[in-house]
Amino acid sequence: WGDRVSRRMEVQSLVDISISCRDLPKMDLLSKSDPMVVIQTRHPHLSKSDWYEIGRTEMIEDEHNPNFAKHIIVEFHFEEIQPIRLIVVDVDDRQSSDLSKQDFIGR
Repeated sequence: WGDRVSRRMEVQSLVDISISCRDLPKMDLLSKSDPMVVIQTRHPHLSKSDWYEIGRTEMIEDEHNPNFAKHIIVEFHFEEIQPIRLIVVDVDDRQSSDLSKQDFIGR
C-alpha cells in the first residue's frame, strides 16, 4: 500500500450575517453619526493579533439605529474555532477605506 496520506474531510457551510445597531452615540458635532460596520476574523493557526477584514457594510448617513442592507457571507468550518470581530465606525472621510481615518464607535 505504500505511504498512506491521511486527509481531513473539511465540512463547511456559508453563513449569511445581517447587521443592525441600536442607540449608537452621536460622534459628530452638528449631525448624527454615519455608521458602517467592518467584520474581521483571524486564522486559527496564526498569531492572535493578525485580524483581517472579511467584509463591511455600507455607510448609512445620519442614523443612530441603522439596519444595514448589505449582508456579509462567510465560510463556516464545523468543529473549528472561528473568532469574528465587528467594528463600528462613524465615517468621516468618505474617500478613504482606511479605518484609522474614521471615528471609532465600538466593537
